[in-house]
Amino acid sequence: MQPSIMTVPTRAKTVTVDVSRFPTALFAQMNDEQDPVLGDTEKAALSDPPPDYSADPEDDDQVVVLSLHKGHTIRFTGIDDPLAQALTSSAAHEWPEGVRESSWRGGQDGTHVPRYFKLKLQGTPFSAGLQDDALAVGARKLMCGLLRTLLEHGWKVDGVADCSVHRWGTMSSLVLMRDEPRAVGPDDMFAIAFGDMNCLCLIGVPEAAESVILRTIIECWGMGLKSTFECHGAKALHLRGRPWFGGTLVGGEPMQDFVARTMMAKVLAQLKTIGFRLYATMDLSNGDEAPSWILLRSRG
Repeated sequence: MQPSIMTVPTRAKTVTVDVSRFPTALFAQMNDEQDPVLGDTEKAALSDPPPDYSADPEDDDQVVVLSLHKGHTIRFTGIDDPLAQALTSSAAHEWPEGVRESSWRGGQDGTHVPRYFKLKLQGTPFSAGLQDDALAVGARKLMCGLLRTLLEHGWKVDGVADCSVHRWGTMSSLVLMRDEPRAVGPDDMFAIAFGDMNCLCLIGVPEAAESVILRTIIECWGMGLKSTFECHGAKALHLRGRPWFGGTLVGGEPMQDFVARTMMAKVLAQLKTIGFRLYATMDLSNGDEAPSWILLRSRG
């Protein structure tokens, strides 16, 4: 079938189209219009007034960013002075080596850096793996303490917001949104850390949750537990094999990492039955180990 050709004039040039591919009514309407391409925009009117961009954008920013840097520094945007003081007190209480510096930075006219609160800690809590047991356990207690303080002031983790490669100087970040303030008891939040390819460290875990974790691992990990021991106030589980290493080891059991992921998913499911859910995951060892998990008791 031969195509039906129609010439359509526009301001720029004449366009030839195959009208058989389009509804007839469309071209009947175009022939009645003076400018079928551009149309008549003079009669258009806004139904609502344009937005007011003169307002302070911080009035609408109900968001806090917690960002880790350089193995020892935490930056917070979107917080006020009372919360900054509370976070400093929490850090000083939870981190045994203490706080080296706490100050407001950024927010200067003509710069793109937002105003933020800086906490610089003594030592390097966020570059220690579980082989440095005291520092690693302390860093995770510190993070639980800070997240607990933020919850008490009405800031709840809404998601992980990493947008940088984890190298020395750039680490994990979290986005927190406004929520109802809530009191968080010492047994309402705890951490799970993965280290040394086969060690699971339970930090601040209440007895009921510890029992659930231990029972699930015994049921799901066919290679079994090598040992359990106390580690600087935390409970460490030493699994046989290398569940956190990833890939297949030469001469070893295949798919250990896949089985381990399935096992830990079941751990989360069982913890949910007693009221705990995964609240946040954070790289607290500068990429040397898997991200640590922070778990929170659901509201009653």
